[in-house]
Amino acid sequence: MLIAFAFCFNFSHAAEGSQERRVALVVGNAKYETSPLTNPTNDSADIAAKLKSYGFDVVYRENLKMRQIGSMLREFKTKLTPGATALVFYAGHGLQVRGENYFPVVDADIQSEEDIQNQSVSLKQLMDILEESKTRTNIVLLDACRNNPFGRKTRSLSRGLA
Repeated sequence: MLIAFAFCFNFSHAAEGSQERRVALVVGNAKYETSPLTNPTNDSADIAAKLKSYGFDVVYRENLKMRQIGSMLREFKTKLTPGATALVFYAGHGLQVRGENYFPVVDADIQSEEDIQNQSVSLKQLMDILEESKTRTNIVLLDACRNNPFGRKTRSLSRGLA
């Protein structure tokens, strides 16, 4: 995956002689209490390192917990400036509820669909932050599983992101 990323987005030459601000939010969730994953933290660490080498100011979180959501979003938002390039990379579980996509934290205790909204990062919330910040270029890369790890508790959700 990293090779495809580096091939598709060659940031190294774009900034020569430029003062363009680059900010990235990189999250890798693997150590879920329900349905742990193997690769997300490795992938997100590699992406964060590559983005730093391209001059991005990276907000990096590994195995995000509920109590960390607010501070992570605030840190990311305060680094964004009008005209900046913003990149969001997420690896982990993903779910869709009523047409909205969510990325549950690793300590989520999902008992119903309503819990997903309260124990996850919302893609809409991330997109709203980017829009409000008036960034010039926004890149969102989602490496989210399409299976529902909470299937027994949320029967109407058979799959992850749509």
